[in-house]
Amino acid sequence: MMVAFNRSLTALLGRTVLQTSLDPLPPMFRSAPGVIAVNDREVAAIAANDGDTFKRLIAVCQHQDNLDLERREHRIRTPARHHG
Repeated sequence: MMVAFNRSLTALLGRTVLQTSLDPLPPMFRSAPGVIAVNDREVAAIAANDGDTFKRLIAVCQHQDNLDLERREHRIRTPARHHG
């Protein structure tokens, strides 16, 4: 498995992009806070101006952003538990 940083997509998507040779990508490997993994086929599709692929990647980014926001809000609302 090859993994590399893709600087041009990082600038485009506003997060660190890891380009991988995995195809298909396992769902749990797709994204994390501030990071998205894309495979070689998706990079080629974006280079060819494939709007559907770009929309799908944007949807993944938005979904991860929503999960991150929910986690932060939950931490703010949940008081810290003190053991003692």
